[in-house]
Amino acid sequence: MDKDRRKFLKFILAAGLSLACESGGILLPRARAASQKGEEPKMGATTEGVEISAREYWNKTGIVLTKGKRYSFVTEGEWRDASHPCDADGWVPEWGKTTDKILEYLKRESGQRLFKLIGAVDKKRPYIVLGAKGSFEAPASGELFCFANDVPGFYRNNSGKVTLKIQAES
Repeated sequence: MDKDRRKFLKFILAAGLSLACESGGILLPRARAASQKGEEPKMGATTEGVEISAREYWNKTGIVLTKGKRYSFVTEGEWRDASHPCDADGWVPEWGKTTDKILEYLKRESGQRLFKLIGAVDKKRPYIVLGAKGSFEAPASGELFCFANDVPGFYRNNSGKVTLKIQAES
């Protein structure tokens, strides 16, 4: 192991983060670039998790996933779709058959609840259906982006944040 990599790993361990470089652990892009340049990395996520805003169309997490690797996660917090509160598992509207069918067609990820936490590697499909807690296998390598499953153009009435804590499984 070279000197720069050893220095970087010591920094990560001192910060209390779990990292398994060779086995496809979570590595933040800014930290990787800093390590390669011999600089002290600047962290974009901590063991406290990453905040995902209900109002943002895409939430950049700074978390890099490795294709085929399994990850477990939990979320905390609450967000609101207009005045409707829910957690990262989202909610099911019951506004009537016609409205519900139209809404189902318009959501970013049809077949999933409104406001369910959804992830994507580098903003590309296939999306990763997350919710409040569970595990998943990364469909590709790249940075994880997240969003509340809503209708495009209706993010302006959303509020609140959930905190996503994610860890590579052994």
